[in-house]
Amino acid sequence: MERLNLPWRHHGTNMTLAEVDELNQRLDLPALHGYWLAVQERTRAILSALDGVDLDAPMEEGPLRQIMLNEGLAHSDAG
Repeated sequence: MERLNLPWRHHGTNMTLAEVDELNQRLDLPALHGYWLAVQERTRAILSALDGVDLDAPMEEGPLRQIMLNEGLAHSDAG
């Protein structure tokens, strides 16, 4: 988050207008573009290594929930 000039990791849901304004003022757009390109490249590499069996395998709720919490995609009291 440091490269993007952001003090927190958040997906943006339920941000106040003041938080959105702060994000717009702080965000390093060239760094965001670089991040987007890196995510795109890594996603393509991972997907090219997977097969149908991997993609059809069910995910367990516990590990998935932990990933979402660790990555800032869900709040700890999310249902």
